[in-house]
Amino acid sequence: MRSVHALVLAGLCIVVHGACTSSDRAARGASRAPVPPIDAGTPAHSAAAPSEPETDQPPASAWVNSDACPEPWQPFTDDPIMIEYEAFVQRALHLPPQPDELIVVHSSPAFSPDQTLALVQRADQSYALRSTRLTEHVYYRMREQMEQLERSGASPAAAQAEALARIAATPVVREQPLDGRTAQLFLELWRALVARGQVVREIGAGTGIGDGISYRIWSGGKIVETNIPAEGSVLGRAISALERLRLLIDRPNPSVDADLERAIARRDMDEALQRTRLGEPCLRPYRPRVSN
Repeated sequence: MRSVHALVLAGLCIVVHGACTSSDRAARGASRAPVPPIDAGTPAHSAAAPSEPETDQPPASAWVNSDACPEPWQPFTDDPIMIEYEAFVQRALHLPPQPDELIVVHSSPAFSPDQTLALVQRADQSYALRSTRLTEHVYYRMREQMEQLERSGASPAAAQAEALARIAATPVVREQPLDGRTAQLFLELWRALVARGQVVREIGAGTGIGDGISYRIWSGGKIVETNIPAEGSVLGRAISALERLRLLIDRPNPSVDADLERAIARRDMDEALQRTRLGEPCLRPYRPRVSN
């Protein structure tokens, strides 16, 4: 869950969600080029905040990301090390999506290996979920090896090539049938969210994301992403359902009622889908707490 802290100085509100401490998160944010919104029909929230309903509360001091809209994926463009790193991870996870994969969600945890969860449509038109997980944390392993090789005189590029060659890139792949009702809801939700992908610009605020999990969603040639969305938000509900379904594949437990878990996942997906269809704003008002 995100925690929000604010500092208001001379009318400027700075909102911080945690603190970035992981070296790979810092690197991932350092050299990405901005990209335009991928859904021209939904404007980026950059000029004006949504209108506020009448309320007894004081006016919002800032407008912050509501985690209702994913943002376009911003690939690295000028950092050769990170470009090659991302290409390596994508190859290892069999990305871009395979022909039978309708939706693929690529998860990048800060401290554990990358993985994907894909909705698959089989030749007989039935559905399945496919979990693909790397066995090593590629970034940390790569950096560890590179430091050793560079101390021996290798250039960064040569050190990276050798480091990646030493990493076992064979993923663990698991697949499980999925009922049509859950599959259709999964498909409709993520397609609707991808269609809302846009650059979300906060007003009067600047946010930072702490260590957690970033999610990259592939659908129909488009790629959007979100980072540790807030619990209860549209994207928070969608991710909660996704992780619940993933656990049924990755960590099967006879004591867990799988039907109940799928029902809870459908409930969360249905709520997120309805809120998305209603066009929940990508920004929400932020009001600092006033102590008595």
